[in-house]
Amino acid sequence: MKRRRFRWRTKMFAMLLVFATIPVMVLAFMSIRAVRAQSEGTTYELLVGIARAKAEGLERMMGQKAHSVERIATLLGEEMGSLDEAPVPVEELPTLIDGGDEEGEGGDDEESGDPTPDEPSPDGPAPEGPAEEEGEEEPLSDEPTVVPVRHPDLSQTSARLRRTLALVLWDQTEFEELLVIDAEGVVRASTFVEHEGTSARELEYFTRGLAATFVQPLFQSPITDELTMVIATPIRDDDDGTTLGVLAARLNLSLLFTLLEDHTGLGRTGETVVGRRLGDEVVFMSATRFDPDAALTRRVATGDPLAAPVQEAAGGGAGQGEAEDYRGHEVYAVWQHVESLGWGLVVKMDVEEADETSTELTAQTLVLLVAVMVLVFAASAFFSGPLVRPLRRLERAADKVSKGELEVDLEIPPGDEIGDLAESFERMVAAIRFFRAQAQGVDEDDYDTGGSEPPPEAAPETAEPEEQA
Repeated sequence: MKRRRFRWRTKMFAMLLVFATIPVMVLAFMSIRAVRAQSEGTTYELLVGIARAKAEGLERMMGQKAHSVERIATLLGEEMGSLDEAPVPVEELPTLIDGGDEEGEGGDDEESGDPTPDEPSPDGPAPEGPAEEEGEEEPLSDEPTVVPVRHPDLSQTSARLRRTLALVLWDQTEFEELLVIDAEGVVRASTFVEHEGTSARELEYFTRGLAATFVQPLFQSPITDELTMVIATPIRDDDDGTTLGVLAARLNLSLLFTLLEDHTGLGRTGETVVGRRLGDEVVFMSATRFDPDAALTRRVATGDPLAAPVQEAAGGGAGQGEAEDYRGHEVYAVWQHVESLGWGLVVKMDVEEADETSTELTAQTLVLLVAVMVLVFAASAFFSGPLVRPLRRLERAADKVSKGELEVDLEIPPGDEIGDLAESFERMVAAIRFFRAQAQGVDEDDYDTGGSEPPPEAAPETAEPEEQA
């Protein structure tokens, strides 16, 4: 079976197409990879900068608030030392309703959620007692008023503490409530007057605040029904350093949530997520961009493939990379741990949005590549013709010469290899014509005898042996 061979023009066309297209394709591929890498690197730089700024902002904010509480506690040390040592039956006091976090902190009455019979409801009137006899209490104003304590056995010097706390809150917006708790766990003074005379000895921030400054994790306040936190610090005697009680400050978290919910520079899908590890789960500590009710309600089990960055960050880790967020979307994420709060902080953005620029550039590059290939195809078809056409003329001329036709005119201009070849071919044909003409002339002279006998025929070579014999 005869093997099919491609014609020279086809080979030339394919060669030109390949040598022109491959470099363009390689360049396009490298450009696409470079654009994607640059886009990804730019996204990570943005996310790292935002995550670092927010983490440092949270650390600085909580440090400033803790310092403010400690400074106030120092001012209260002298007044706490002057409190009358009135015997107060703590067991008979109602327990302070204070929203512990979801780990079950708080006393027995707090767990049930129902106040004791002697405890006032935050929205209801105060119980009967000395405070009620003096008239209905008015909320604190710019001119704080002194309100007697609720429990008859509490020292009247608590009024000075309340006045001091009211003056502290006069021009402050970072605290919602300040409480002074003595060493026995009795609330001696509070800017929320109905908390005075209640017991806080079962609350975690009191027990831990006796030893050192403690930040109570985020919880929902039963008083304001808002998310809040408590910073507690010991109140010590200036003379001998004896712990006299605890100052607890309920924080106003509007600034903190404003910082976390700021999406500047994060496009349409970027957001900041914070979570805290509780047992085998990570609980979200604030609302998210796509779940306004996520705080204390959205949870992710440890080891779940979703929201892996916040799990790692809540456990003290840090890093960056692609992952699935709590919605199941592919995201670029940067995460780190916020030590002062025990939170994991994640700043993330959807991969689809982050890669929009590189995707657009990739599409433009592919369109350009197709356009270049079309131009190369047309150019290859155009330039292969002039290269192959002289060779075809040579082919036809050679075919004529092989058939004895020596009158050929290639009309191939000289100046390149094919022109030189054509010139050599024409000289070869001219030489053939010359020698052929010479051969024909000799034959005519030999046989021109003027009508005489034709030349004798040459004797065959086989007759030579006979003549010799």
